[in-house]
Amino acid sequence: MVRPFLLLSCLLSCLSLVGVPLAAQQAQLQAGARVRVRSQALGNRPVIATVIASESDTLVLKPDNEAAGLILPWDSVGTIEIGGWRTHALEGAVVGVLGGLLVAAVASPCDYDDCTLEEDLLELTYNVMPDPGIRFGVLGFLGLVGGALLGSEVRTETWRPLVRANLLAGGSTAVGLSFSF
Repeated sequence: MVRPFLLLSCLLSCLSLVGVPLAAQQAQLQAGARVRVRSQALGNRPVIATVIASESDTLVLKPDNEAAGLILPWDSVGTIEIGGWRTHALEGAVVGVLGGLLVAAVASPCDYDDCTLEEDLLELTYNVMPDPGIRFGVLGFLGLVGGALLGSEVRTETWRPLVRANLLAGGSTAVGLSFSF
């Protein structure tokens, strides 16, 4: 026997999962959002712009590097993507760990008197941390932190497509469920 409370909570959970992404997509096309639009009115070439307003029948944009605004009817919009930024902190952390481990691996005492600056720094590293486990751990951790910090400063613009039907003002979404016992 199915408990009514369990059935109701499952139903509400499913509805919340379906409704949130659609509502989030509608909210993302607010004034100030960065978009890439392809339109029949523009010869289907991509135009990168900032949203000024989204009306029920038109989309008002300010294209990059242009003084004039652009008004597009929704009927002519082919695709629309919203822009965002992705950092490279993870990639930086991986490179930093590998660099730190490489420095730990080559750190050794200098065997002759006329050592170069790099060899002196490696000898200093070796003298401060003669135990290889500590040296690998400390330099690997420092490389991880330094690489993550540097990688977080490197950003790449990414584009995520939006479903045009959900962006039209006044649009509605319907969800139906059927249970038989």
